[in-house]
Amino acid sequence: MRTMLRALDRWFIGYLGSVMRRPRGVGGPRHLLVCIADHFEPFNRTILPDGQITGGISTASAQALVADWCERYRCALGAFRDSDGFSPRHTFFYPWDE
Repeated sequence: MRTMLRALDRWFIGYLGSVMRRPRGVGGPRHLLVCIADHFEPFNRTILPDGQITGGISTASAQALVADWCERYRCALGAFRDSDGFSPRHTFFYPWDE
């Protein structure tokens, strides 16, 4: 909950203003954008402030975890399509310290 409220003072007033300016009772298509973020670090290791690496698994094991994740993603969400015919999309980002 704490993370959800972080920086609320920076965006919430603007958001409320945009809601109040929207026309009411206008028909037409509605768009829903959904973003789901998950923290996934396949190497399962920690880089300490002094640069030491603790824990972790081999590169081959990490690559196998990513391949498994991609396959499960396709199986779980591959049948879903948006109004343009696209399946759900995802992207990977990597921690700055890796």
